[in-house]
Amino acid sequence: MTILSEGTWPCKVLSASTGNNYRNLYAVQVNVELTDGPDKGKRTTYEQEVDNKSSKYVNPSCKAIGWQGVTLKTLTDDCAKWIAKTGGATTVDIKHFNLKKPEAIAKAEARGEPPKFAKANAIGRGAVPLTAPSTDAQNDADAAMRAFAGDTGGGGWSGDTPPSTDDIPFVSCAISADVNPIAAVLR
Repeated sequence: MTILSEGTWPCKVLSASTGNNYRNLYAVQVNVELTDGPDKGKRTTYEQEVDNKSSKYVNPSCKAIGWQGVTLKTLTDDCAKWIAKTGGATTVDIKHFNLKKPEAIAKAEARGEPPKFAKANAIGRGAVPLTAPSTDAQNDADAAMRAFAGDTGGGGWSGDTPPSTDDIPFVSCAISADVNPIAAVLR
């Protein structure tokens, strides 16, 4: 059995639920199917116990799948409505973690696998897959790109020289002339 590839991958949310896990602690589970990448078509589950420490991580994942943020009792229904409305497209962040127990490491190595496991670490934290734009949105975007390029067709400025710091609207007037233009922007 190979482990899922590490990274942030497009996925489709299949369902969400809450309840007590095997340690009898309250947890959230979100089942997803990867829709792109090397493991396309495989399924995994994001599972996280909910407590004061983990809530800052669980909350954004739940909100990314339609949770209204009032009570976790509604997560399953909120997610089902969100899936019906959006199709369930979002992302899942897969992270690799090293096995710690010697017997687990030995079993993995005996199978010819790395001594690691893959965990669905977050939902909806990466770029959400794009959907087809409306004709108006596409035309507006094309017009904006043409307006930026101007008649030069070379990226919005003439010649091979990019704009000076004087052309950058958010650079402060208090910047001295001896400051590198990049440092001036970051200041």
